[in-house]
Amino acid sequence: MRRKDPIPPAGAFYSLLLAIVLAASVWAATPSEGGMISGSVRDPSGKPLANVKVVLALQRPVAATASDGQSSSIEDRRSETAATTADGSYTFKSLERATYSISAALPGFESATQSNIDLSVVQSVEVNLTLVPSPAGAGTQDRNGQARQAPPKLQAAGIRGGIDPGGYSSSLDATTSHGLLEGLAKLSPSASKTPEDRTLPSCEAEEGLKKAVQAQPESFEANHQLGELYIRVGEWDNSIPYLEKAHRLNDMDYANSYDLAMAYVKTQNVAPARELIRPLLRRQDKAELHKLLAEVEVKSGNLAEATDQYRLAVDADPSAENIFDWGGSLLLRHAPAQAAEAFRSGADRYPQSAPLWIGLGVALYSQGHYDDAVGAFLKAADISPTDPKPYLFLAEVGSLAERNGDEILERLRRFVELDPGSAEAHYYYGLSLWKGKKTSTSTVDLSEVKSQLESAVAIDPAFASAHLQLGAFYAQARKHREAIPEYETALKLDPTLTEARYRLAQSYVQVGEQNLAKLQLQAYEQLRHEQPKESTNTEALIGQLVHSSRQPARPAPSGDQPCQAKDLP
Repeated sequence: MRRKDPIPPAGAFYSLLLAIVLAASVWAATPSEGGMISGSVRDPSGKPLANVKVVLALQRPVAATASDGQSSSIEDRRSETAATTADGSYTFKSLERATYSISAALPGFESATQSNIDLSVVQSVEVNLTLVPSPAGAGTQDRNGQARQAPPKLQAAGIRGGIDPGGYSSSLDATTSHGLLEGLAKLSPSASKTPEDRTLPSCEAEEGLKKAVQAQPESFEANHQLGELYIRVGEWDNSIPYLEKAHRLNDMDYANSYDLAMAYVKTQNVAPARELIRPLLRRQDKAELHKLLAEVEVKSGNLAEATDQYRLAVDADPSAENIFDWGGSLLLRHAPAQAAEAFRSGADRYPQSAPLWIGLGVALYSQGHYDDAVGAFLKAADISPTDPKPYLFLAEVGSLAERNGDEILERLRRFVELDPGSAEAHYYYGLSLWKGKKTSTSTVDLSEVKSQLESAVAIDPAFASAHLQLGAFYAQARKHREAIPEYETALKLDPTLTEARYRLAQSYVQVGEQNLAKLQLQAYEQLRHEQPKESTNTEALIGQLVHSSRQPARPAPSGDQPCQAKDLP
């Protein structure tokens, strides 16, 4: 039977989990020679840190058989302490086979911990840690007085883990933070004994499950699986009664409790979700629970608590995804410098994670470091050359950078070559040719700009922004009668485009249509008053981090046909 884990929320964009690999030699020598854990401690820039207190602690001993045949253990050797040398290195030798944890602390920095370092089957492990400077005016303890843990930089000896997740997310205020949460990936829960041998119910099983609930209303399995069926098609409200009934029948089942909490979150029932998640956390300190609780706190407007929960998720599981979520929450709280450090530490550890480089670029942009931001976006584009998201950010900020103009154009040209059927590729390239030439050494080829924008609207006639920019291109060339239908098309596709209203009014004036111009200006003024206050450039870019994270719902497991919500009661 396929192992069954609680269903991750719809819209999750990560399809792969990152496996953290510790490269280590196999125990080839005799146990008496002992094992070794070594590594270094550095700051986020890579500078080695000296005199760091490094503590090796025993987590789980491994029973061994002594020469006299009696069982022995190493529980009496609970911990050892060392200090890093001038080059930031440390070493613990002559270690018994067991599972250990390593923690590092230095005044002025947040502590870091790496757990579950297994020496039961390997003889040597390298664990490199990164200490993040404490925020100005803040201590290194959390609300409970416990040392905060920085995301460890665990680098294997000669082997690096890789991840290529497919989306990004962040936000700026509590109102738009739902985009952040919808875009964030949810890791599949780790081992859960109760649901281990269950499989997801297929769509065809709906009638059978409904009959099973009617025949056995006190059946945990029937209620839980029918609730999950509704979750799979996004019928959150319909799932709740069955998951609640299953929870009353067995409140210790992790999978059902997690699914019920998630359904509460999706239906804006944040209070019962919080009441359900906190007891789960007391039983199992899981990253996915901290992330779900963070979503609850964001929906409740408790941004500080949400950031703490994302950070605790990193402590529990320092994956690329979780580090990204933590950095995004710092952007959410208007802390771009701290967000940049979080993203940078993640990018150092997972150099092939395009989302972390994107997040770093946005954090740098938010601080006015435009050239460095472009460098991060260029890195993301090289890591994932067929993904449109890095190019979106390059096109947005390229005109502000003092250098790299030709590199930006080269990447955008490559995007068109790699995906000639992408309207976005032609759109971004055309805009950068036209408006992003400040840093480029070549001249503007207006015919190429026109060709790229026309290709964008030909490939995707519903691309409102492309019609708007093509109209603006015609208007700049004083071809207002050609510009007008482009503006009108853009407004038919998106009536809220204030810029299109204003530009259309200008073009009407130029062709002598004063009455039509007056009507468009009136509509423009009305839109301005109805719409929220316009965002700054920084806010708009962070908003792009939200919108670019929107992904289709999770497909049904292999072998199942997607359920249709309309067919369900």
